[in-house]
Amino acid sequence: VNGTFTDNFAWIDAKSGLVQGMRTQINNLILDVEILDSLVYLGGDFFTAEGTYSPNLATYRVDGPVFQTQAVALNPKLGGNTGDVTIQIFGSGLTTHPQVILRKAGVSDIVAIDSLTRVFFGDQVRATFDLRNAPLGLRDVWLIAGGDTVIMTDGFRVVKGQAPRVWAKVVRPPRIRFNPESPGHTLLITYGNAGTIDAEGVPIWLALSSHINLADINLQFLPYPSNLTPGDVLDFVPVDTLNGRPVDVVVYAMVIGRVPAGFQGQIAFRIRPDTVGNFFVAAWATQPLYGSPLKYAVGECTDRLIGKIVGLVPGGDCVYNAMDALLSPIFDAALDPDFGSAQYAANYAWTLGGAIVDCGIAATGGGLVLDILKDILNYKALFDDIQTIASCLELFGPNPKEDEIQITVSCDPNQKAGLPGVGAPQWINPVEPLPYLVEFENLADATAPAIEVVIEDTLDTQVMNLRTFELRFFTLADSLFEIPPGRQEWKQMVDLRPTGNQAFARVSFELDTLSGVFTSRFEGLDPATLEPLDGALEGIIPPNVNDPEGRGSIGYRVDLIEGLPTGTPVANSAAIYFDFNAPIVTNTWLNTLDVDAPESAVSPLDSVQFSLEFPVSWSGSDLGSGVETYDLYVSTDGGGYVREIPNLSDTVITFTGEAGREYAFYTIATDSVGNEEMAPLVADATTRIDEATAVEDLNTATLAIVPNPNRGAFGLQVDGLPAGTATLRIFDATGRQVTQQAVPLAGSAQEIPIQLNLPAGMYLLGLQTGGRYWHQRLVIE
Repeated sequence: VNGTFTDNFAWIDAKSGLVQGMRTQINNLILDVEILDSLVYLGGDFFTAEGTYSPNLATYRVDGPVFQTQAVALNPKLGGNTGDVTIQIFGSGLTTHPQVILRKAGVSDIVAIDSLTRVFFGDQVRATFDLRNAPLGLRDVWLIAGGDTVIMTDGFRVVKGQAPRVWAKVVRPPRIRFNPESPGHTLLITYGNAGTIDAEGVPIWLALSSHINLADINLQFLPYPSNLTPGDVLDFVPVDTLNGRPVDVVVYAMVIGRVPAGFQGQIAFRIRPDTVGNFFVAAWATQPLYGSPLKYAVGECTDRLIGKIVGLVPGGDCVYNAMDALLSPIFDAALDPDFGSAQYAANYAWTLGGAIVDCGIAATGGGLVLDILKDILNYKALFDDIQTIASCLELFGPNPKEDEIQITVSCDPNQKAGLPGVGAPQWINPVEPLPYLVEFENLADATAPAIEVVIEDTLDTQVMNLRTFELRFFTLADSLFEIPPGRQEWKQMVDLRPTGNQAFARVSFELDTLSGVFTSRFEGLDPATLEPLDGALEGIIPPNVNDPEGRGSIGYRVDLIEGLPTGTPVANSAAIYFDFNAPIVTNTWLNTLDVDAPESAVSPLDSVQFSLEFPVSWSGSDLGSGVETYDLYVSTDGGGYVREIPNLSDTVITFTGEAGREYAFYTIATDSVGNEEMAPLVADATTRIDEATAVEDLNTATLAIVPNPNRGAFGLQVDGLPAGTATLRIFDATGRQVTQQAVPLAGSAQEIPIQLNLPAGMYLLGLQTGGRYWHQRLVIE
């Protein structure tokens, strides 16, 4: 019996067989014993009486109601006071719909939202609180269920809210074996939220080389929009440019309804390569679409992209409202009783397609949706087009990290995989727990099935915080078994007979927190006797002739100890034993910590500039993974700093200013694993443009751009300038001149027609005649 949550034990002696209807007492409740295939099923989780009687006793399991209501742990232990926060409570006897309260003397109770409170597996409660404007400090957690009240004293802390920090990465082995007959190789997207409030409507993107087939993905998608016909919108987006880099990939875009604060989940997907060689794989998350309600910028940014592509900006809030209506069912799905065992998602491409058709922008959404998603993915081009809306940049970033897997004809399939990092040291910044995957395989040329497989994985207690160790899943053949959250140990009996294998697999996982040894055991049992299999041709892991029948794996995650310095190696391997054979030692998976922020500085400038345009340069350094991008900040005449240009990989631009103005500059560098430099207390460099450099004589001349914004065609209204010829120059956001032309001046009031063939964006128009200059912002939609 699982005695973890109770002091009362009632062992059942099955040596002489059990009788249907036998009664047993646990926690003073009398239950009838139900016999099926020599197992005693009382509900709940499989556990054995091994260690009290002989290991071949009948396995039986105990249902939640026989345990007293208890709560032993919760996650997360803190939440921010700027949004909704979902917590999970782990315990026993959790079978009736509970009420969960955060309580502290002297302040108002915070009661969990009833419609967002659910019980799973009989030992978990998931509850969501509205913590907006809640006073900071510790709270007792009250769990009231079935007449019982459990109090976790000082179990939760309300902290100052931090925005969601969503992330997603692919956990994969460095190489996989090519097998055209295989149904596919399973990889994992691990994703989560490192912020202190829940993230709602989180887009997760998966990019694969175009020749790699996505066989299936472990998500339950919302239905295809009813206003689209099959084939209107593809499930994926073919992309040839990703963040300005040439690629040949297809991108799958999905939207997860809710990613709680401090949560980490996984999405299994299966790929089927069609050739050997290297292939591209990457996964990333972008900022949540919802801020309760749907962020208005979602519609506004999409409108601008549509306007760029078809030359027509949708009217009103049509796209916004249509997308909101199409996405909202993913939140309704969270209330479904099956939500605990299914992951719901919306297909981003389908949602866009349905919204576009709803708004009458296109008869079908296909081509337009592809163009919009391509622009979103080509982040640098997107920035050039809609830089005037900072929130668009936040919604459609950050950059995905490309990764490659080698497909080989032959490789050792017994291997270990972890978090992909940057460069050969695999630099990482562990803001989330490190996921690990151990794969094992009974090779196709093996002479017999394996009866028992044991994996010994020694975790480094000097760098890993074993108190945070958590089992996630295991696989046998093509079946994936998810393990409920919060478990460091787990036992389960798997019936293999539906697959044609007349055996049970007794699966157990155990962590020794003192030595760091994590042991996984897959043991074959005879269904009739529950004795270990002993026949020469019996076993639970057959030779992998028909892949993946002879494969299995185990996945877990663990946090690192806090305070480890940059350069700390995190290395790990496992030993795999098939029956009584010598161990197979896997590859060593290495990551290296990078926890230090980079440094950068703008190079000194002359105190006075005698041109409206002058170069601004900077440099940076990093102890670990290296500087990836810079944000340039500018202050005008002592005012607040504005992020002039974000995510620059270059280290110099041509800056265009105005005569008589003073400018101050600094940069913030971000390294390749996301460490971001703190803003300096004072500017790195300052300068002033001499007043005589450019004259804006509004007393004697009037100039205007009509209309502004425009679509590239406008009138330049001029009055008060002498007859002659002026030079018209257009500069982009980086200060680079993109076009120049001569315009005639009549010497009297006139409107000069201008036609520019430029992408939508923000520009600077400059007009020069003689020694006089005039500049004005120009917006092309």
